[in-house]
Amino acid sequence: MKKNFVLLIVSIVIITITSACSTTAVNEGGYKVKSIRIHSGVTFAYAIQQIMRIDGLLEKHLPEGVAIEWENLGIGSANQRDAMMAGKLDISGLSLLSYITAVENGLPLVLISGNLPQPFALYTTRGDINSFSDINESQRICMSDRGTNVEMTFTLRCREVFGDATKFNNNIVNLTDADMVSLVQSDDTYELYAVGFPSLQIMEKLDNTKLVEDLTETSIKYGIGVVFVTTEKFYEDNPALMNAFRKALEEAGEYIQENPEEAAQKLAEYYGEVTAEDVLTLLKKCPVNFKIQNYDEISEVLLEMGILSKPAMKFTELPYYNEIPR
Repeated sequence: MKKNFVLLIVSIVIITITSACSTTAVNEGGYKVKSIRIHSGVTFAYAIQQIMRIDGLLEKHLPEGVAIEWENLGIGSANQRDAMMAGKLDISGLSLLSYITAVENGLPLVLISGNLPQPFALYTTRGDINSFSDINESQRICMSDRGTNVEMTFTLRCREVFGDATKFNNNIVNLTDADMVSLVQSDDTYELYAVGFPSLQIMEKLDNTKLVEDLTETSIKYGIGVVFVTTEKFYEDNPALMNAFRKALEEAGEYIQENPEEAAQKLAEYYGEVTAEDVLTLLKKCPVNFKIQNYDEISEVLLEMGILSKPAMKFTELPYYNEIPR
């Protein structure tokens, strides 16, 4: 009995020492976890990350023994943000608006990288609306949700054309892109429809719709798209994994730029509802851009819109500012 007890104690000590050594080795390797959990978006906004996943680029750069867990938490930044705060997700792509508002509300998030601008377009079925300057306060503008990249892009364009970012705040009606496509083919209740990929491709081919403005030009100008973020704790604890993620992103971006036809074919198969030609058009129109642009100006517009209650911190004051591509 005594001998068995001694053997048990010795076994516990050995296990404890082994675990400590293993933890030390992990820490010295520049990371503290054995897996990295990443939100895998399904829209064009995540095209670079999708190529990364399809071609297994992140696996090439991660330390040996670190696994990848791809998560799909649906469309919308709130789910991803909440999952990161709950410790259930390590890296995600948020709209820049969501990142700014989250940081201003005290959430400890770090900007890793930009991505590519999102394509948006404004359509109508009305004969008297032919350009953005024809929009007036009697017309209703449909878009997917408040506080999203499509609203940000539309608002920035309002600021340029009318000198007032909030001019049509009370005219916005929230509908999904799918509902908008359905509406213009049946009841056609509203005057204007702001949609993103892939609904803009469908709208373009309908007989009764016409393009009012290609808002993609505005999103490119201001760098409106998904930004990759993580928590401060994950960023600080896992520099080797952050470095691997950045390298894989850069490799995926270079591949898209150098092989756009191949990338378009892969992405079209991934989406399953658009042609490779449609995707290629978007890849050529929306250039890869890892830099974060016009952060302070966008923050000012969010204040004008009432989304922020006070001025946001400056871009230069963000956590790990010197490591953000700009």
